[in-house]
Amino acid sequence: MSKKKLFIIVGLVIFLVVLLSAIYFLNNNKKISNIDFKDNTINEVASTNTIDNTNTMEIEKQENQVTNVIQEETQESKENTEDNILQKTNDKQSASTKDISSKNSSNNHNTKETNQDNKGNNTSQSTISNTNYNPTTTQETVPPKVPTTKPETTIKEITQEELTDEIDKYKADIMAIKPGFNYVYAKRGYSFYPYRTKEIEIGVGNVTFGTIYYYVEVFIEGNQQKFRYYIDWEGK
Repeated sequence: MSKKKLFIIVGLVIFLVVLLSAIYFLNNNKKISNIDFKDNTINEVASTNTIDNTNTMEIEKQENQVTNVIQEETQESKENTEDNILQKTNDKQSASTKDISSKNSSNNHNTKETNQDNKGNNTSQSTISNTNYNPTTTQETVPPKVPTTKPETTIKEITQEELTDEIDKYKADIMAIKPGFNYVYAKRGYSFYPYRTKEIEIGVGNVTFGTIYYYVEVFIEGNQQKFRYYIDWEGK
């Protein structure tokens, strides 16, 4: 191989090395630029968000201050209005009290003068008609008697069970006195109370057959319920 060819080969190798190195550095610089760009973008976004948050907080702070000022002014105005109303009311009451006091003083003065005049007149009349004085007796007014309300009395009531038992007892006594009759529970004939078997004998009489009507009624006497008995008959 000649020296000329060797130099050419070495030159090509060097050129390739330089070219590859240049490409490598260019790629690295591009990546670094992209990273820097991204960092700058992130920083700008963060800065923008920080500014927005700061502005929002400032706006809210100002709004709260304005709201507090409005509330304080409203409260102060309300208190002033209430104080004015209370003051006016007190003034009216004071004026009314003074007016009433003045009228009372005037009435008392007039009453005093009238009493003095009447006293003088009464003294004069008493001196003139002293010989014809006739004492009169004062009649006391008796207050009307207040009627006393009677306490409500609780009526002792008869239960349905007690009524049924009394009806059964009444029928049993009738059947014992007059057996073999037709017995009908109906309200007719004459009534009696208190309970006596003698009344049953009077009620059915000397009948030998037919129908006997009997009935038990509840009525009120005093403060309790009682039984009244009915008896009647049909037959011969």
